[in-house]
Amino acid sequence: MGTIGVPIQFDTGKRTYYTTWVFNMLMVKMTATADLVTQITPNFDGEIVKTYWVQGTAVTTPAKSADLNLEINGINLSGGTVALTSATCTPLGKVIAGTTITSGNVFEKGDTVSVECTITAAFTEGDGNLFVLVKGQW
Repeated sequence: MGTIGVPIQFDTGKRTYYTTWVFNMLMVKMTATADLVTQITPNFDGEIVKTYWVQGTAVTTPAKSADLNLEINGINLSGGTVALTSATCTPLGKVIAGTTITSGNVFEKGDTVSVECTITAAFTEGDGNLFVLVKGQW
């Protein structure tokens, strides 16, 4: 599992920028309801704006599913959940949008962010990337 944060847009008048965190994940490692990424400290004030999954290796085994959600300081965001199922995790490159984020998505410099997985039926194959669009301030 890897993480990349790349600035993609700056607004110098408002002193804001947007960056995307990318978490590469093997779906077979999603075996229990637990954190997949625990307590990243971004070290800046920001806001989680959007989440989505891009499927890598397709899932072919039926009836598998898991939900990915984000937490700030151990508290779930309202929204941003990405629902992964056997039916939606194919073909390669399929984009699965997270639900609309409505609250609980603002963090401060010392806060921590985690990615949590809730398993319904564990996957036996597949991989992909969880993308998290973040608005930061300096």
